[in-house]
Amino acid sequence: RQPPAAPTAEMPAETAGKGPVPAATVLREVRCEVRAEAVIIRVKADGTIPTAQVFTLENPARIVFDLMGLRSAFQGEQRLPVGSPAVSRVRHHGHLDKVRLVVDTEARYLTSYFMEPTTDGLTITVGARNP
Repeated sequence: RQPPAAPTAEMPAETAGKGPVPAATVLREVRCEVRAEAVIIRVKADGTIPTAQVFTLENPARIVFDLMGLRSAFQGEQRLPVGSPAVSRVRHHGHLDKVRLVVDTEARYLTSYFMEPTTDGLTITVGARNP
């Protein structure tokens, strides 16, 4: 008997023995935690965020996460100063069909990010995978 697969960006997380977690519909909070080698961005919602459409832009360097089907509990663009080498700022803004989360970073971090769905949203790590 094999252990269950770990959640991925395409597979919703499950609670112990309770089946699939409902998909998120509302963004509730974005928090950033600075570590020595990375920044952990915790996107909190009313359910799991199983996937995101992601792209990067180089000038200025930023990673863009489109959280489709999610709406924001906030009015207008929200800006969170972070001030670490990996992330200078995180911004998020609700649109009609999604929430766009933008991570302002440096070019060397454009490929150093990881996403993991949680039962109450999504965790994004920018920098070292296990800081």
